[in-house]
Amino acid sequence: MKKKNLFTKRRFTNKTKEELINELTEVYRRIAELEVSEAKCQEALKKTNQKLHHYQKRLKLAQEKIIQDEKLAMLYKFGSFIIHDLKNLGTSFSLAVHAFQTSPQADFLKPHIDAIIAKIENIKQIAAKFSRLPDDLELRFKRCDISSLIKDVLSRFKVPHIRVTEHLPILPPVNCDDSLQMAFYNLIENSVEAMPAGGELLISADLTKGGKYIKICISDTGCGIPEKILNNLFKPFQTTKKKGLGIGLYQCKEIIEKHKGKISLKNKSTQGTECFVLLPVAKDNPD
Repeated sequence: MKKKNLFTKRRFTNKTKEELINELTEVYRRIAELEVSEAKCQEALKKTNQKLHHYQKRLKLAQEKIIQDEKLAMLYKFGSFIIHDLKNLGTSFSLAVHAFQTSPQADFLKPHIDAIIAKIENIKQIAAKFSRLPDDLELRFKRCDISSLIKDVLSRFKVPHIRVTEHLPILPPVNCDDSLQMAFYNLIENSVEAMPAGGELLISADLTKGGKYIKICISDTGCGIPEKILNNLFKPFQTTKKKGLGIGLYQCKEIIEKHKGKISLKNKSTQGTECFVLLPVAKDNPD
């Protein structure tokens, strides 16, 4: 063993100090290159994983949308079978009501006639929900007074158990399609149904600070919405109602976005829910 050590020592001492330093430098250089290469590989792997996660998320969303679209298509397909009958039923009721209105007992029957008219309006609204898919809506814009539109929609509700307060001043016109009435009907109906035992409904419309948008607020003192499903309510088949289909708010969102507007929901700090709709003020030439 001693001879081997002496040989080894002799072999290394034959090298100059400069050669040893150069060899060590080369070793450190290669180690540094390996470390840099490893760091680059780790960074590349990290980016690849991030991209993979992103694509997986997009794939999941695409799959969910396909499922939603298939469900909607089936729903509207079956719904179309009953639209014709619903419309005929509404027409028959309307003719019958007209006959009652012109009868000698019209005054006596007025409360019942008003109730029937309200039900006929509900039938028309149900038929309208299934008449067109939101994606297939062909909007025909015209200038309208949004305050008058909301007042007209509000007049269709007979809610003596709810105190209604409205702040709907004269505002600049907006470009709107008839479908916007259906959207506001759905939103107000949601608030009314959230207060079966009574409550307060506040509807307001104001011009935003910049003057480019009109902000509509529909506020109620109802039961509110569970936070875990609040962010998903604008997706198809998401509902808090036991007998709801979960397409009302989805339709509202689609319609309002086609008007280049925005819609949002939030729970009030006290009690109830607030719905906000933002619609652009009409330009000189409606799109």
